Amino acid sequence: PAAKELGQGLGLVAKTINLALKPFELTVWGFDQIEEYIKKKITQKLEKVETDKIINPDPSIVGPSLDALRYLGNNEDLKELFATLIANSMNIDKVSTVHPSYVDIIKNITSDEAKLLVSLYLATAFPLVDIYFTKNDQEGEHVFNRNYSPVLKNSNIVGKDFLSTYIDNLCRLGLTEIPSGLQLVKKDIYDEIINYPEVKEFESGFIKGNSKIVLKKKLIRLTDYGSNFCRSCIDFENTPFGKVEVVVNK
Repeated sequence: PAAKELGQGLGLVAKTINLALKPFELTVWGFDQIEEYIKKKITQKLEKVETDKIINPDPSIVGPSLDALRYLGNNEDLKELFATLIANSMNIDKVSTVHPSYVDIIKNITSDEAKLLVSLYLATAFPLVDIYFTKNDQEGEHVFNRNYSPVLKNSNIVGKDFLSTYIDNLCRLGLTEIPSGLQLVKKDIYDEIINYPEVKEFESGFIKGNSKIVLKKKLIRLTDYGSNFCRSCIDFENTPFGKVEVVVNK
């Protein structure tokens, strides 16, 4: 009886797992689907390029890109990045900017992070702060929020609560940097952050009497590697990432 009961339990688990994995039968692409998608996209992207400037692409870029596309059936943003990368690797005027490592970069970012890259490319830099609160009768600081930026948070990203994680990942990949000791010189740009409703709500709810908010001002910007990645992988004339929030910082 115990063995029979165990067998029934394992059968139920197996059935549950099969149901959980069922959607992947539709989302994992076969080569025919990838080929159809890539040929259509690349034709659109190279339609204005003279035919004598279209060259054979580097296999170290196309091969891994096609393999990665198998798992991106429903992710239009990242599929677009791969299509643009392959198209630029076939354009003699742009092939010099294309680097094989960009394939792994796309595999390691989310759609939201791609949207942030578009925003950062279109602006010089964005203000960024770490928000702490201190108590006069205690040493040290208590973290409220790291890598906080209302402008980036209010762009069209979906996972707004993961902004700090996105920024950490983009820095980890070498696409962006937060230079130590640098901040934007525009006088009121950080005042806008401290007066942002989310921060004011925190201040009124938690900061009492002997406590105060401390802003550690900094900035985020693309590295040279990140800028070149954007030029190679993002089609700014036909970006699929929707409206992008941009501020001009001087």
